[in-house]
Amino acid sequence: MENVTVPKAAAYLNRTKELVYQAIHSKKMPATKNGKAWTINIKDIETYKQNRYKREFSSFKGKLKFDKSHGEHSVVDVSKILSLPIQKVYYMLRTNKLRSIRKGCSYVINTKDIQDCHFEIREYKKRMQRKAA
Repeated sequence: MENVTVPKAAAYLNRTKELVYQAIHSKKMPATKNGKAWTINIKDIETYKQNRYKREFSSFKGKLKFDKSHGEHSVVDVSKILSLPIQKVYYMLRTNKLRSIRKGCSYVINTKDIQDCHFEIREYKKRMQRKAA
């Protein structure tokens, strides 16, 4: 296992040192501190690079934002689950017809809250069917 310093990790990722430090402090990239210098395993850098833009690996304060094992979903997940447009899910959030919590800048919607809003969804789908007919 090869460990590298922050400047080498930044060069490898083709990003700035500040981005690497931010990833370390937000616990998105594991690293160890030896004296004053941080060292990062190459495998951890590769994992970070692969998962950097994936929503399921988004974290907030070191924990997953959307933990499926605890029934937490993103807006995109909810739109797929309910077969609704994303804009409709955002509308339901803004009008308090679908409850959510905020983690950072993301809406996190619990499975129970999705089940609780089925009446609103049925009414919406009926209106869409009438419009299409």
